[in-house]
Amino acid sequence: MSPDREAREYGTLGAFSAKPGVPWEEVYKVLCRERRQQKRTPSQRAIRLLQEATRHYASPKCLKDLASLAGQSMPEASYSSRELEACGLGKRHSDAIGRTQMVFVEPTTEGLEFQGISPPAGMGRGGPGHRYCVSYVETHLQRKGFHTTRETEIGGKRIDLLAVKGSVKVFVEVEMSDENAARNAAADLAASDASVKQIAVVCPTRKVLLQVEKAVKAALAPQALAKFAFKTVLEL
Repeated sequence: MSPDREAREYGTLGAFSAKPGVPWEEVYKVLCRERRQQKRTPSQRAIRLLQEATRHYASPKCLKDLASLAGQSMPEASYSSRELEACGLGKRHSDAIGRTQMVFVEPTTEGLEFQGISPPAGMGRGGPGHRYCVSYVETHLQRKGFHTTRETEIGGKRIDLLAVKGSVKVFVEVEMSDENAARNAAADLAASDASVKQIAVVCPTRKVLLQVEKAVKAALAPQALAKFAFKTVLEL
């Protein structure tokens, strides 16, 4: 739609040229775009993708896998994901996992309400990339005979993943950056006891791992580091 046609439809162009020096044209374009988005209704194809993204909220699938589950080609799924964003029902996220840049689609609160679903509780506080890594580690540990629990609070610290096998416990902390790594490591250490044999710090890429390991080692005493193991998610 041309700016003139949009102006006639919304009847607002005059108001945006009232004061010189104010970028009314840009404000006007944003408002028109928001109004268009509010009027949009997602296609059935986009709704199917949203449903699959919601179904795999706890253990996110990348867009390629969501496309397959929704019976769509990658170009179709990519268009559907952007359609969901335009409608405010979904949000695309891009995270590097290993050497691959993965795209995830996460339902927004509006997207969940659109489906008549309450926001999932206890599914993890991080974004889809974080939950993907937690799910990957969880599957790996379960195959080794561990019983796993996500988001367990121990000693006032919420652990991303607690793995238990007999009398042995393992804390798993997934770090997507080094921003809170040192603080989380110190809190994990304080919450651990003799039954916690290892605190595994898992990162999505080697680059992030090196940054996180450096931050943790700078914050903790050398003897406190004995319990820690640093791995990328694909090195497990």
